Amino acid sequence: MFIPPAFQFSDQEALVFVKTNDFGVLVTRDLAMSHIPMLLKQTTSGAVLCGHISARNPQVAAIRAGETAKVMFSGPHAYISPMMYEQPLRNVPTWNYQAVEIMGRLKAVAPKDTHASMAAQVEQYETEWAIDDLSEKYVAGNLQAILAFELSIDEIIGKNKMSQNKPQNERDKVAGHLDADGQNIVATLMRMEI
Repeated sequence: MFIPPAFQFSDQEALVFVKTNDFGVLVTRDLAMSHIPMLLKQTTSGAVLCGHISARNPQVAAIRAGETAKVMFSGPHAYISPMMYEQPLRNVPTWNYQAVEIMGRLKAVAPKDTHASMAAQVEQYETEWAIDDLSEKYVAGNLQAILAFELSIDEIIGKNKMSQNKPQNERDKVAGHLDADGQNIVATLMRMEI
């Protein structure tokens, strides 16, 4: 991902972004892709992404082989028309957006640790239901149908393109247009940027 300096997330900002935009695309070396939720977890050796896929997914081979992979996360985005600026003929159409790519090595979670991995992933979203509410037999059958994995975080690339290269008055004008179009999240993010 090409990132001009004005649009770069720091590694810490990128990790905060991933926590709130945690539905990613796992891409393995063979260019296979899976759209899955990912849990960001701190371990004694650093941060990792945790996820799981169907045991029948072709990407299982890449996970078991410990290949290097990438996970891409997208956030809020909006089209920016030149007509939103004070001088439309001195601007071009563009897109404001946030995105993060994380590269690292895949590792299969040991079968004995899969239950705990899945419980942690469920707890991220669920407040009233838990895996342990199910019968052991039912859980065991479902856990055999998946492969839980972790991805080490070896490299983080984050882009936060919210018109930081424009003067504040132009940013405010564009944010007003976005608010009027119902693109309130991007408008808010534009106003937060310095």
